[in-house]
Amino acid sequence: IAWCSQTATFASSREGSKRAMAGEGKYVVGISSDFLAPDLGPGEIRLKFTSVDISPLVDNPQVHIKVVQVVNGRIPAAEVTGVDALLLLAVKFDADSIPQDGRLAVVARFGVGYDSVDVEACAAAGIAVTITPDGVRRPVATAILGLILALSLKLVQKNRLSRLGAAGFAQNSNYMGDGLVGKTLGSIGLGNIAAEMFRLCTPLGMKFIASDPYADPAVAAELGVELVDLPTLFARSDYLTVNCPLMKATEKIVNAERLATMKSTAYVINTSRGGTVDQAALAAALEADTIAGAAIDVYDPEPPSPDDPIFSASIGEKLIATPHSICWTDECFAGIGASAIASTLAVMRGEVPSTLVRWQVAESPIFAKRLEGYKARFSGGAAPRPRETIPKRTSHDPNSGTIRPNRVKQVLARGGTAFVAAGQLNWTAESIDALVGPSGCDGVWLEGEHGPLDYGELGNLSRACDLWGLTSIARVTKSCDKVDENVIYRHLDGGVQGVVVPHVNTAEEAAVVAAACKYKTKEFPAGRRGMWFSRQGYGVKDYFMQANATTLSVILIEDIEAVRNLDAILAVEGIDVLSVAFADLAQSMGYLHDLQHPEVQRVTREAIQKIVAAGKVAGSTPMSTEQAQEHHGLGVRFFYAQPLALAGAGLKEQIRAVVPNHHSLV
Repeated sequence: IAWCSQTATFASSREGSKRAMAGEGKYVVGISSDFLAPDLGPGEIRLKFTSVDISPLVDNPQVHIKVVQVVNGRIPAAEVTGVDALLLLAVKFDADSIPQDGRLAVVARFGVGYDSVDVEACAAAGIAVTITPDGVRRPVATAILGLILALSLKLVQKNRLSRLGAAGFAQNSNYMGDGLVGKTLGSIGLGNIAAEMFRLCTPLGMKFIASDPYADPAVAAELGVELVDLPTLFARSDYLTVNCPLMKATEKIVNAERLATMKSTAYVINTSRGGTVDQAALAAALEADTIAGAAIDVYDPEPPSPDDPIFSASIGEKLIATPHSICWTDECFAGIGASAIASTLAVMRGEVPSTLVRWQVAESPIFAKRLEGYKARFSGGAAPRPRETIPKRTSHDPNSGTIRPNRVKQVLARGGTAFVAAGQLNWTAESIDALVGPSGCDGVWLEGEHGPLDYGELGNLSRACDLWGLTSIARVTKSCDKVDENVIYRHLDGGVQGVVVPHVNTAEEAAVVAAACKYKTKEFPAGRRGMWFSRQGYGVKDYFMQANATTLSVILIEDIEAVRNLDAILAVEGIDVLSVAFADLAQSMGYLHDLQHPEVQRVTREAIQKIVAAGKVAGSTPMSTEQAQEHHGLGVRFFYAQPLALAGAGLKEQIRAVVPNHHSLV
């Protein structure tokens, strides 16, 4: 049965005892049926959203996937009986949805809103409810920016004029847009989405204000946001955005009384929940020209009736309306899917997910007991890769006439996860032989940026790696803050099989790295590696052609500038791994003394998700086994394994904890 072009076996609730047998002894993940594409043939199951990658579930032999049928817009309890985790799209999960067998441990909401879930009833039953803030933060913030621009430029009106020919062009002066410099952007709420919105709008030259009783003044100061009370927010905002969850305190927080205090030139934008705005009051304000316009993606009720006053002809183009999908992009759904699946797998590993709606659940004895049981049963829960496709690590026969295989590239090409031993600044052939060789790692990180890596020792160090079938990888330095292609191919000529280049912040720098690692050929015409013979080429026929295929290129995404330029960097061909390094990233973000700041972790996760969503190999430098497990759940397949104290048996245990069926453990 095909799901996102992957082959898998699923259970339907109509299969009775067959279903129970299929999931016996496994971690059963239910997926609400509103995820499915319409008009499916008999036995066919296909996801609506092709950008959602469920391979971490499909590829995990410990996981059984079940389609949970939706009845009258909600999940019946019978459908989630025997289910451990539920991926929930848009339907309701209420108190009556909770099964009596006590097995369900987590409801992973596909999105950031949770008003469709009875969170309190779930908490009382020891069931965690998670959301996906990492997946929606940037897409929703981008959507808000798009709506601000559409309103300020009179985009809807000008679209109409352009279709009227000369008569329309003659009316251009009647629809002068509004410049944004000096205008005030206000937000009800200063959570993740609002903060991202303010970051995106920083270059526009606007003034920022927000009202949020729970806002962190330090975060507000960093964003350049002035915290104000609600009356001030409504009175001063030129563009008022609603970025708060729907709860008792925020229900109809935008009402007739507050709308009456706004400027007649102001706009209201709501992408949160329809219930946060009194829709009738907003329609009346638009009718009376109390405000200049509005853009809404959410409604109360939802979906709205076609004859709702908000859609009246007299309001017309003063309103931009979208059907609760303004942020729907491939990027958005890839990120949401990765985050929701990571939550379900975290529970499988016996961990508390990082995106809980109610953190009190983590202290629930019922939930704690479930986690304890999962940890004992599944020993990690990270999605294992098919280890039988990855050959054993062996030394190379120098008489074969072929170049030595690059172990890390070999592992990555077969869908595996590569661990590279690091943590020692001055590796010797003896320490590689004693510590890394037996560890199960796939490569050695030779430190040339922060350590005394000597060109004269490259031959001995790379030879020690060769004897164990390990990939020798040198982290090189930049020269005067520029990528130095000569340094790159000098290390490759010295015998290493790969390079790591730090602080690659632009697509242009990434292109220099890719070119320096390749000889110019028909397949790679941009190659600029200098023509010289490497120790890896002794006895090798067609060395230059083979070298291109076996050289590993790794770039470090470790500056906030690189994160901002990540889309362009991802478009560069010839880079094998993009590794997100948190320490320098934290420093570039202003968190020198708090390298594990939540904001640093958020940016790290989002960068990893973007790399994975682009079909590239993501790497990371985790500080703990738990962080490595989280990153692996996000799709990381290249790990900088440190510190040295974890080498040998300790490092093997770390590998086992992160990837229980890692190829090195065969």
